[in-house]
Amino acid sequence: MNDNMKSDVPPFFKKGWFVIVGFILLILIAGYGIYISRSMTITKVEVIEDSDLSAPAKQDNQFADKSFAEIHKNVNKFNPNAKSVIKKSTSEEILNEHFNKGLKYSFDKKYDEAIKEFQEALKINPKLPEAYSNMGFAYFDKGDIDKAIDQQKKAIEILPDFANAYYGLALAYEKKGIIDEAVKDWNKYLEFSPVESLWTKKAKDRLEKLKKIQKMKK
Repeated sequence: MNDNMKSDVPPFFKKGWFVIVGFILLILIAGYGIYISRSMTITKVEVIEDSDLSAPAKQDNQFADKSFAEIHKNVNKFNPNAKSVIKKSTSEEILNEHFNKGLKYSFDKKYDEAIKEFQEALKINPKLPEAYSNMGFAYFDKGDIDKAIDQQKKAIEILPDFANAYYGLALAYEKKGIIDEAVKDWNKYLEFSPVESLWTKKAKDRLEKLKKIQKMKK
């Protein structure tokens, strides 16, 4: 009877069943390891300072990447000459480098260094509203309100619906006590920022307070 049972078992299982079982266990262990590693992955979240000063500017780290696509199309005409293409590419890299350095210096509260970097970016592309606006926030943060206003106005001249520039302009006018202008620019900021965010909430709060002040003065 035992001989018959043994003859019914395939030779492969006689010799290699433990190989199959081991292979299955290996797959299960590997899959579990991948699951554990994914579940333990920590996502790095960049924390933006809750500040009324350069807040919107600090949000917009993508400005340097989109500047040439959106601004240069109206400033520099494409030249199929290979040397011109290489030169433009190099200029773009240098502009991005200066712009991103300016943002970093602003984050680090090194406002003079930030202003210099934005100025260097503007030497390459003088029609870059993001550079003027971020420079305006840097001037505001260091307490030079008049220059902050000038830079935000330059940004708006280039890009009339640039919400961040109105945010900076409203802050600056409010700082100087020019309430009517501040109210106008807070409204402009909200007009061009339809998506609800931390900054639109702050703008609405400030606008409400300023309107109360306006009523008290009448």
